[in-house]
Amino acid sequence: MNQEIGAHELDTLLEQLPPQTKVLSLDCFDTILWRKVARPTDVFFSLQSLEPFRSAGITAALRAKGESELRRRKQLLTGISEITLEDIHRELLPHADPQGIAEAGEVEIACEIAHAFIFEPIARLIRSARAKGLRVIVVSDIYFTGKQLGHMLGA
Repeated sequence: MNQEIGAHELDTLLEQLPPQTKVLSLDCFDTILWRKVARPTDVFFSLQSLEPFRSAGITAALRAKGESELRRRKQLLTGISEITLEDIHRELLPHADPQGIAEAGEVEIACEIAHAFIFEPIARLIRSARAKGLRVIVVSDIYFTGKQLGHMLGA
Protein backbone atom coordinates (compact mmCIF):
# COMPACT_ATOMS: atom_id res chain seq x y z
CA MET A 1 0.00 0.00 0.00
CA ASN A 2 1.46 3.35 -1.03
CA GLN A 3 -0.70 6.04 0.45
CA GLU A 4 -0.42 9.56 1.75
CA ILE A 5 -2.51 10.40 4.77
CA GLY A 6 -3.06 13.41 6.99
CA ALA A 7 -1.92 13.65 10.59
CA HIS A 8 -5.55 13.44 11.74
CA GLU A 9 -5.73 9.92 10.23
CA LEU A 10 -2.69 8.47 12.02
CA ASP A 11 -4.54 7.16 15.05
CA THR A 12 -6.70 4.88 12.88
CA LEU A 13 -4.14 4.00 10.20
CA LEU A 14 -3.23 0.56 11.53
CA GLU A 15 -6.87 -0.52 11.58
CA GLN A 16 -7.15 0.42 7.88
CA LEU A 17 -4.21 -1.75 6.80
CA PRO A 18 -4.84 -5.10 5.14
CA PRO A 19 -4.43 -7.98 7.63
CA GLN A 20 -1.45 -9.39 5.70
CA THR A 21 0.56 -6.17 6.26
CA LYS A 22 3.93 -6.97 7.82
CA VAL A 23 5.87 -3.69 7.39
CA LEU A 24 5.22 -0.03 8.09
CA SER A 25 7.59 2.14 6.04
CA LEU A 26 8.01 5.79 7.02
CA ASP A 27 10.13 8.59 5.63
CA CYS A 28 12.55 10.03 8.16
CA PHE A 29 12.42 13.80 7.63
CA ASP A 30 9.14 15.68 7.81
CA THR A 31 7.39 12.48 8.85
CA ILE A 32 9.24 11.15 11.91
CA LEU A 33 11.85 13.85 12.45
CA TRP A 34 10.78 17.44 12.05
CA ARG A 35 13.02 20.48 12.23
CA LYS A 36 12.35 23.59 14.31
CA VAL A 37 13.07 25.81 11.31
CA ALA A 38 11.01 27.03 8.35
CA ARG A 39 13.17 25.28 5.73
CA PRO A 40 15.62 22.39 6.14
CA THR A 41 18.50 24.56 4.91
CA ASP A 42 17.84 27.04 7.74
CA VAL A 43 19.80 24.65 9.97
CA PHE A 44 22.87 25.81 8.05
CA PHE A 45 22.56 29.26 9.66
CA SER A 46 23.51 27.65 12.97
CA LEU A 47 26.10 25.45 11.29
CA GLN A 48 27.97 28.45 9.84
CA SER A 49 28.93 29.63 13.34
CA LEU A 50 30.47 26.27 14.34
CA GLU A 51 33.95 24.93 13.69
CA PRO A 52 35.23 23.94 11.17
CA PHE A 53 32.66 25.81 9.07
CA ARG A 54 33.23 29.21 10.70
CA SER A 55 37.00 29.24 10.23
CA ALA A 56 36.66 28.00 6.65
CA GLY A 57 34.20 30.80 5.87
CA ILE A 58 31.41 28.40 4.96
CA THR A 59 28.19 30.34 5.30
CA ALA A 60 24.69 28.91 5.17
CA ALA A 61 24.43 29.97 1.54
CA LEU A 62 27.77 28.34 0.64
CA ARG A 63 26.77 25.11 2.41
CA ALA A 64 23.52 24.91 0.44
CA LYS A 65 25.17 25.93 -2.84
CA GLY A 66 28.01 23.44 -2.37
CA GLU A 67 25.56 20.58 -1.94
CA SER A 68 23.47 21.65 -4.96
CA GLU A 69 26.49 22.03 -7.22
CA LEU A 70 27.92 18.68 -6.13
CA ARG A 71 24.59 16.96 -6.87
CA ARG A 72 24.37 18.63 -10.27
CA ARG A 73 27.96 17.72 -11.18
CA LYS A 74 27.50 14.11 -10.08
CA GLN A 75 24.26 13.88 -12.09
CA LEU A 76 26.06 15.14 -15.20
CA LEU A 77 29.03 12.80 -14.75
CA THR A 78 27.28 9.62 -13.61
CA GLY A 79 23.55 10.05 -14.20
CA ILE A 80 23.02 9.71 -10.44
CA SER A 81 22.62 12.66 -8.09
CA GLU A 82 22.98 10.75 -4.82
CA ILE A 83 25.75 12.09 -2.57
CA THR A 84 26.82 11.62 1.03
CA LEU A 85 27.50 14.07 3.82
CA GLU A 86 31.16 13.08 3.51
CA ASP A 87 31.10 14.00 -0.19
CA ILE A 88 29.66 17.41 0.67
CA HIS A 89 32.28 18.11 3.31
CA ARG A 90 35.12 16.96 1.06
CA GLU A 91 33.82 19.47 -1.49
CA LEU A 92 33.52 22.30 1.04
CA LEU A 93 36.74 21.53 2.94
CA PRO A 94 39.14 20.39 0.17
CA HIS A 95 42.24 20.65 2.36
CA ALA A 96 40.80 18.71 5.31
CA ASP A 97 42.14 15.27 6.12
CA PRO A 98 39.78 12.29 6.63
CA GLN A 99 39.56 13.01 10.37
CA GLY A 100 38.63 16.63 9.67
CA ILE A 101 35.93 15.51 7.23
CA ALA A 102 34.57 13.08 9.83
CA GLU A 103 34.56 15.80 12.49
CA ALA A 104 32.68 18.16 10.15
CA GLY A 105 30.10 15.42 9.69
CA GLU A 106 29.73 14.98 13.45
CA VAL A 107 29.26 18.73 13.88
CA GLU A 108 26.59 18.86 11.18
CA ILE A 109 24.74 15.87 12.62
CA ALA A 110 24.84 17.44 16.10
CA CYS A 111 23.46 20.66 14.60
CA GLU A 112 20.64 18.72 12.92
CA ILE A 113 19.85 16.99 16.22
CA ALA A 114 19.72 20.35 18.02
CA HIS A 115 17.09 21.53 15.53
CA ALA A 116 15.02 18.35 15.36
CA PHE A 117 12.18 16.76 17.24
CA ILE A 118 10.15 13.58 16.87
CA PHE A 119 6.59 14.21 15.68
CA GLU A 120 4.58 12.68 18.53
CA PRO A 121 1.66 11.32 16.44
CA ILE A 122 4.18 9.34 14.38
CA ALA A 123 5.95 8.15 17.54
CA ARG A 124 2.59 6.80 18.77
CA LEU A 125 2.01 5.15 15.39
CA ILE A 126 5.42 3.46 15.54
CA ARG A 127 4.79 2.18 19.08
CA SER A 128 1.36 0.86 18.05
CA ALA A 129 2.78 -0.79 14.93
CA ARG A 130 5.46 -2.56 16.95
CA ALA A 131 2.89 -3.66 19.52
CA LYS A 132 0.91 -5.24 16.64
CA GLY A 133 4.04 -7.08 15.50
CA LEU A 134 4.71 -4.96 12.44
CA ARG A 135 8.26 -4.33 11.32
CA VAL A 136 8.91 -0.57 11.09
CA ILE A 137 11.45 0.68 8.57
CA VAL A 138 12.69 4.22 8.02
CA VAL A 139 13.60 5.47 4.56
CA SER A 140 15.14 8.70 3.37
CA ASP A 141 16.47 10.24 0.20
CA ILE A 142 18.83 12.54 2.07
CA TYR A 143 22.62 12.38 2.14
CA PHE A 144 22.84 10.86 5.64
CA THR A 145 23.81 7.20 5.98
CA GLY A 146 21.62 4.69 7.79
CA LYS A 147 23.95 4.85 10.78
CA GLN A 148 23.77 8.65 10.86
CA LEU A 149 19.98 8.60 10.60
CA GLY A 150 19.82 6.03 13.39
CA HIS A 151 21.96 8.27 15.59
CA MET A 152 19.66 11.25 14.92
CA LEU A 153 16.53 9.23 15.60
CA GLY A 154 18.04 7.82 18.78
CA ALA A 155 18.99 11.26 20.06
